[in-house]
Amino acid sequence: MTVNEESNFTASSVNVAQTIKSQALYYLGKNNWGNIIAGLFIMILPAIVLYMLFGAIILTAGLLDCPENIVRILGIALDSLYLPVLVFASPLATGFLRMCYKISKEENTGLGDILYFYSGGRFGKCMSINLNIIVRIIGHILLIAIFPVFLALSYKMTGNIVLFYGSILFGVFGLIESFLYCTKYTVTLSVYFEDESIETDDILKLGRDFLNEKNKRKSTRFLLITFSPLILLCFFIVPIIFVVPYICVSLMNNGKWITSLYIK
Repeated sequence: MTVNEESNFTASSVNVAQTIKSQALYYLGKNNWGNIIAGLFIMILPAIVLYMLFGAIILTAGLLDCPENIVRILGIALDSLYLPVLVFASPLATGFLRMCYKISKEENTGLGDILYFYSGGRFGKCMSINLNIIVRIIGHILLIAIFPVFLALSYKMTGNIVLFYGSILFGVFGLIESFLYCTKYTVTLSVYFEDESIETDDILKLGRDFLNEKNKRKSTRFLLITFSPLILLCFFIVPIIFVVPYICVSLMNNGKWITSLYIK
């Protein structure tokens, strides 16, 4: 890409991102904030309940003076349940994103829509798509983590402080890159939400193919980058309830426009 092409791409991406975000705020302002915030709480409820339940069990075991080895084994056993339980609950996240997609299309959506994939025989296909996406994301993260972990292990063996800071630096870059990598699946889910009759393998393929057209992958990543100041605000916790719906509706709005170019 030449300097002029890069400049044109950046200017175009800024304009597109501004339009997508403005539309998202407009859609949310049409009496959708309440439903989408409530949906967000329902989506994260399993994680909160698990955290509180497991914490209470460990605390009770400690108060009952259980042997340290038993408490440790209990902790490991409970921690091992996190992933399967959250994977089983993943259709809640898919339902939440479908709510965001419907909002971006100015369609009526209610709080019950977050349970959409637990009914009507949709659960199996939803889980198949979710597992495909989760495995790909985990595989990408593990691949990205190889170099930072290598540097960290090298630091432990040599004590070279440069390796320590290098592992942190590349670890942060890897985390950011993995976060941006996940945006590709917002288009995959947009394909799914637009036409549920498409087979799982085709949904994944179409989502990838759509993003490969005319810098759409870069513009989708750029859209998420423009939210960086708001994402940093989430450090104060409370902004999360507004920032996450805003970002999700924006990404689904972006996916809607990309998908509409190919699926009528």
